[in-house]
Amino acid sequence: MRVIFTIVYSNDINIKNLYNSIDCDVDILVIITKIKLNLSGNKFVKNIIYKDYNYKFQSVAQIWNHFIESVDLPNYIIINDDVVFGRGFLQSFINSTDSNPNKLQITKNLPFACFSITPYIIEKYGLFDENYKQSYWEDADYVTNILRDKVTQSSLNSMEYNAEDSEDILLFNKNDEYEIHHVHCGTYKQSSEEHRKHIDDCINRNTLYYNLK
Repeated sequence: MRVIFTIVYSNDINIKNLYNSIDCDVDILVIITKIKLNLSGNKFVKNIIYKDYNYKFQSVAQIWNHFIESVDLPNYIIINDDVVFGRGFLQSFINSTDSNPNKLQITKNLPFACFSITPYIIEKYGLFDENYKQSYWEDADYVTNILRDKVTQSSLNSMEYNAEDSEDILLFNKNDEYEIHHVHCGTYKQSSEEHRKHIDDCINRNTLYYNLK
């Protein structure tokens, strides 16, 4: 069964673009959303499950863990709502995920904007660290946990530094065979000054936590 998970926070522009760019069969698209949605018209998406956003969620890591713990699957494909797939990207990504059941698969240039994780990796390394509040650094933390001694202080700001040094990580689209776009509609630049300050505070707090681990 092909299942894709995503989160919608503030508007329906991003998710509509993502939905319309799906060009291969997907059995279920699971959307945790803060807003009312009614997507239709894509023949490749067989079913959509809408879940109301639970305001007990305090972080992206917590939501990712919720996806993983909510159902038993051979893999979990998790995607930001503000990406758009080029032709053939998603089918190839799914095929690669299916062919590599012992890998964490991340996408070149957009590592955790589109990634897949499997029960093998979860059993070996655990779930995402929910001590990272809101978002930022929970993804780098997970890769760092896998790479451990291969991560150096000079490489902390790059998630692609030496990802392939681990047999447990697969860097998808390494040679830019397929297009994927990160459109950023309704994110940081369009936020209010107060919300941007809140985001900055989260980044600073999470950065400090990451560096102290």
